[in-house]
Amino acid sequence: MKKYLFYILIPFSGFLSIQYVNAQDYAPKQTPDRITLHLGENPATSFSINYRTSSEMEESYIQVSLENSSPDLEKYLITKKADKKVLDSDGSLANYFTVSVDGLDPETLYVYRIGNDDSWSEWNQVTTASSNLDTFSFIYLGDIQNNIKSLASRVIRKSYSHLPNASFILYSGDLINRTHNDQEWGEWYEAGGWINSQVPVLATPGNHEYTRDEERNLQLDNHWDKQFSFQKNGPAPYQSSVYYQDYGNMRIISLDTQLIMLDSISRQIQKEWLDQVLKTTENKWKIILMHHPVYSVSHNRDNPILRDLFQPIFEKHDVDLVLQGHDHTYGRGFKPMPDPGTSKGPMYIVSVAGPKMYTPTLDRWTERSGANIQLYQLISVKGDRLSYESFTTDGKKYDGFDLSKNPGDNKFELHDHMGPEKNELPAGRLEKLSQEEINSYNKIYKTNY
Repeated sequence: MKKYLFYILIPFSGFLSIQYVNAQDYAPKQTPDRITLHLGENPATSFSINYRTSSEMEESYIQVSLENSSPDLEKYLITKKADKKVLDSDGSLANYFTVSVDGLDPETLYVYRIGNDDSWSEWNQVTTASSNLDTFSFIYLGDIQNNIKSLASRVIRKSYSHLPNASFILYSGDLINRTHNDQEWGEWYEAGGWINSQVPVLATPGNHEYTRDEERNLQLDNHWDKQFSFQKNGPAPYQSSVYYQDYGNMRIISLDTQLIMLDSISRQIQKEWLDQVLKTTENKWKIILMHHPVYSVSHNRDNPILRDLFQPIFEKHDVDLVLQGHDHTYGRGFKPMPDPGTSKGPMYIVSVAGPKMYTPTLDRWTERSGANIQLYQLISVKGDRLSYESFTTDGKKYDGFDLSKNPGDNKFELHDHMGPEKNELPAGRLEKLSQEEINSYNKIYKTNY
């Protein structure tokens, strides 16, 4: 295994100090790392785990026990061999393992570890869902993407500390910046730390999880299907990124919008599949998780394909929320209508967790907007009521609404007392605007709201 050292010269007190940046900081080791917990098909009785080791560990297992609040965890309820895939990334061979566990009891605290007798992970806790689940909460995060460890990690960690009993975490794409980059995935896993091993992850890919191969075919990041195991219920061959997850009385649907935007065949397949999985569900709540926004909240961005082909399906099947990323600003609102009172949903939301920031749209449609601001979202469901809240990294509430769901009638109630909007232009953005655009920006964001 090769190691590459980069030397960075930094002026300090009149001298040049040398910092060493090790390109192999995230090289695989025999002890399992990058442990990721996923929901099972039935979250009350099952879960799955993905993790990584060095190529030395040829075989690996999961051991599961009941949590008994003692160090005596040797009475294994389950010992199961994991499946293995090999990945050569950045010059490091790694084994990626995946294993599913089922036949568990609902609403029960278990512990698990992975590895073998040469090297085991720590014991991690996992709680199965209730079999009659109509009350739960989860976290939704927009793009992480840049400066993952240094600037985005605190958003992930703050969201967890705010909601430590989250049922799962949703990521709306662009988890990293450069496709196939193991160093950035290492940062992503370090940013989330052990949270990933105890709170189930649901993610959809963004444009930065894609590249094109030598034949110009779209290619999903080679880490994706090795470190994530979402439900394999989507259309072939897109099951790594197009899927749905049922949780209690909610169906969450992941659409791969990079393929929708750039691949006409996938676009049609996803469209037909979406219509079917929305039509057949009896779940009360329906949420779409996707990367590109139906209505953009960033200047000079627009995705008419999504409005023309997918928005009618959302409306036809009474989708409640569409959770998005990509635009590196915040926005929340309904479909723009001549009469705002005629819109019944869905509610469209775009958020950003990482530090990359853009100029907000000058064609404003949102009821609440934000620029140059890192946010996390907490969503809670209790029977016929859904509560949405967005928070800044200091834990202050920035946006919120409740949705009451009655037969044939959805009622949105916006929260009060959220303070003024924060719509400061990010550094370096002002000089990219014409004077006319600056005037428009000031009129929209400095006067009317």
